[in-house]
Amino acid sequence: MKGTTLYIRFKKKDGSFIIFSPYYIPTLDKYDLYECHVGLQYTKIVSEFYSIRSEITIFIPNNKNVEIRDIKITNLSKNPLEINIIPVVEYSHFDALKQLTNADWVPQTMQSRAIKDSTNNYIITQSAFMKKDIAINYFTANKKITSFETDRKKFLGNNEYCTWNKPKSLYNDEFSNTEANRGDNISALMIPLDILKPKQTERVITQLGQAEKIKNILDDIDYFKIPENIDKSLNEIKIFWDDHLTILNIKTPDKTMNSMVN
Repeated sequence: MKGTTLYIRFKKKDGSFIIFSPYYIPTLDKYDLYECHVGLQYTKIVSEFYSIRSEITIFIPNNKNVEIRDIKITNLSKNPLEINIIPVVEYSHFDALKQLTNADWVPQTMQSRAIKDSTNNYIITQSAFMKKDIAINYFTANKKITSFETDRKKFLGNNEYCTWNKPKSLYNDEFSNTEANRGDNISALMIPLDILKPKQTERVITQLGQAEKIKNILDDIDYFKIPENIDKSLNEIKIFWDDHLTILNIKTPDKTMNSMVN
């Protein structure tokens, strides 16, 4: 697991969960379709597993300190499915080298807290003790978060001997809502999509960012919870790069040269 991932789970008829990741890693399920489109200032990942289609667009809006993940989940099966999505972030220390050279001390400086936004939904905040007044990480979503986990040990389970492939906490109905005072900090959000009918699509937007004070950016957080504003921000990126790249235009006898440079 490379710092962040997404789990999807749905209930079988017997009440047990099938759990997988639309990114393939870390669950390593066999996919029916996988595409990765890398563009200018965005990445789009499309996958199909277990008759569930995921389209995830990842980008950073112009002049903003936040990463957006625009997640679209579609039920391709012939039956209604009760689906949850669980986005997960694992934090590093701001001096990342210390995680390797002082692995006992670094987790003791990390702390997570849950606060509420204007819609009474969770914003999970995280910081190192020495940065708590100047650099606060935050993770949230536009859909209702029913529970959260911030302690990696509790998320993975069995005193952290379970793996990212099969975290034990994902087989529980909800997370523990632990606010980690120290230890290996993560943010895992339980987001139920309820029951998706065949061919129905649900859209979830997550935000991972950093601010000096969370109260100073609540308006920005609310702004990026609105799907139309996400579409607008993506279009602003397109306009920016069109303007940036059309300043120079060349014409040579070689068509492939023209295509590469232009």
